[in-house]
Amino acid sequence: MSVEFRQAWAEQRQAIVNEYLDAHPDQTDWTMEDVAAWAIREDKWQPPHRNAIKMCASELSRASRVEYYEDPQGRIVRKKYARRESVTVDGMPRQMVFWEDITNARPEHMLVALQQMRAACLADNARLKRNTDSWNENNPHGAHVQLSFDYSEDLLELESPEDYPNSAPDADEEDGEI
Repeated sequence: MSVEFRQAWAEQRQAIVNEYLDAHPDQTDWTMEDVAAWAIREDKWQPPHRNAIKMCASELSRASRVEYYEDPQGRIVRKKYARRESVTVDGMPRQMVFWEDITNARPEHMLVALQQMRAACLADNARLKRNTDSWNENNPHGAHVQLSFDYSEDLLELESPEDYPNSAPDADEEDGEI
C-alpha cells in the first residue's frame, strides 16, 4: 500500500468522523461504534469487497495475537509470535508476516519478533509523549499531566507474587532449619 493511498484512505475515514461530529455538535463523548453506526446508516461507508483469503488471514492473525498459555513457570504468555520481513515474490518486493509458536519457535524468529514488538512499544511511547506534550502546552485549562516513561518499578510490581501465605514462616524455617 503506497503512502499516498494510505493517506487518502485515512483522510476519507477522518472525513466521516468529522462529518459525524458536525452532525452532532452537542455530543462530547462518543464512541467509534456510534460513528460507524451513523456512517453505515447514512450510506457513507460500505464494507469493502476483499479477497476471502486475505480476510480470513486477517481474522486468524488477530486471533493468534491474543492467544495465551501458561508456561512451565506458571506465567501467562503469548503463544504465537509474528515477524515482519521484506521478501521478493515473483521479482516484486513484498512485506510478509511469518508466524511461529513460542513452544517451538527458532531463536532467530523470536529475536526478530521480540525486537519488533519492542519497537512497537517504543513507537507507542513516543506517540504518547508527543500527545502529552502537545496537550500540556496547548490545553485551554492550563493543566499539566506528568507521566513517567521509566517502567522499571511497574515491571517489578507486575513480577511480584499475587498470592501470599496466610501467616509468616516460622523463625526456624527462615534459617533453613525445620
